[in-house]
Amino acid sequence: YKGKYVRWRGIVTYIGAGRMYWNRIGFRHKEGTTETDAEVVFNSEYYNKIMLLKEGDYVTYTARLYQKRGYGSPYRLDDGAPVEE
Repeated sequence: YKGKYVRWRGIVTYIGAGRMYWNRIGFRHKEGTTETDAEVVFNSEYYNKIMLLKEGDYVTYTARLYQKRGYGSPYRLDDGAPVEE
């Protein structure tokens, strides 16, 4: 999986707090759960779009997989980009 790009649609569970982490967003992909199963770091070129998001929004995005620590931990992705629908 490492280095592969995916296109997923998820629900925003959190947006990173602070000036350094504005682009770090948690997503859940399973209906009926509250568990974050992916954390995506978005490119700075999407700052204006990312700043409009809030918890509970549905977002389709592409990103590159770079880490999966273990069972039950979220996927970590970078090079994220929101997809226009």
